[in-house]
Amino acid sequence: MKNIVKHYAGNIPPVAGIVLLAMSAGFGLAGCESTAYYWQASSGHLGLMNRRQSVGDILDSDSLEQTERAQLEQAVAIRDYAAAELALPVGGSYRHLVRLESNYVTWNVFAAGPLSMEPVQWCFPVAGCVSYRGYFKQGAAEEFAAKMQQKGLDVIVGGATAYSTLGWFKDPLLSTFLRYDDTRLASLLFHELAHQVVYVKGDTSFNESFASAVEELAVEQWLRDSGRAEDLQQWSRHSAWVDTFARWLLMHREALQLIYQSNLADAQKRDQKQDYFASIVSSYAGFRDSHAGDHSYDAWMRRPLNNASLLSIGSYNDWVGAFKQLFSENGCRWPDFYTAAQRLGERDSGERIASLEKLQRGREVALCVSQPARGESANET
Repeated sequence: MKNIVKHYAGNIPPVAGIVLLAMSAGFGLAGCESTAYYWQASSGHLGLMNRRQSVGDILDSDSLEQTERAQLEQAVAIRDYAAAELALPVGGSYRHLVRLESNYVTWNVFAAGPLSMEPVQWCFPVAGCVSYRGYFKQGAAEEFAAKMQQKGLDVIVGGATAYSTLGWFKDPLLSTFLRYDDTRLASLLFHELAHQVVYVKGDTSFNESFASAVEELAVEQWLRDSGRAEDLQQWSRHSAWVDTFARWLLMHREALQLIYQSNLADAQKRDQKQDYFASIVSSYAGFRDSHAGDHSYDAWMRRPLNNASLLSIGSYNDWVGAFKQLFSENGCRWPDFYTAAQRLGERDSGERIASLEKLQRGREVALCVSQPARGESANET
């Protein structure tokens, strides 16, 4: 199955998902496949909920191993910080732990046409259209990916260490979270909580870019407030590299799209596609070393690339710069930023994209760097 790429490991930010998207699939859809998909999604999530353990009860246990105790205490502290200092809607989330037997909680399938840089989308009544399809069982995800490949599509399957229910349920901590250091744990929790702030049906790039921007900005503030100057510098360098890498991939996506939209015969387009992907791989090491020298994408780049894999990274980063600019324009105040993002999400697609493009060109993020971004609105000061 040459067009299927499996992305499970590596030091890249974990692929996440919105489980509500899957759970809504059964309502208003006909057919055995839709019913089966809804069943695996709802039963998978509810199965996890039935295995929850109260974090408080776990911490009260005298037999708890010290490393896990420290990890859970840090998770509790990060959750409390998110509520108090970032104005994130924590609610009942992350007050329970679910221990997993796998390194991943779900597996997401991404697909694109063999000569297209537009993602295949799946549409659900509640959540709208999204550019991935999530499964709680790896085998089911790979089986669906194989069907997509048989249709001639480029496909990847990505293991996810986290997911969000958009506040419809009290999301638990997962044991997959605890394998990260505290900075990465904070970034993951901030990202998933951000999905509860704003969600636009049918716009994966908007939703994931917003959450990624919150993640980056929130971790910067958290490290600054914690007095961890060295860790803050390291995080800032890493965030800059993530942005640089995303823009590099966007450049290649645009170049491939020009090939696909050309007047060449399809056979010639496929040949040029193969050559172009080879050039991406061969140029990566030099590009990396000429910038941050950060190796966090090395494992991802060692895997075969296709249209779907480029798009899967793009959905998390396309508008991060725009949202950082929006944060700056709202005085680095979280509630005002969230309100502005929600209003932006209410616009029709064309107007929303035009606004994001304008924000992307601004990039005045430096205005916020020296100012602690507290969790209050301008109307409250």
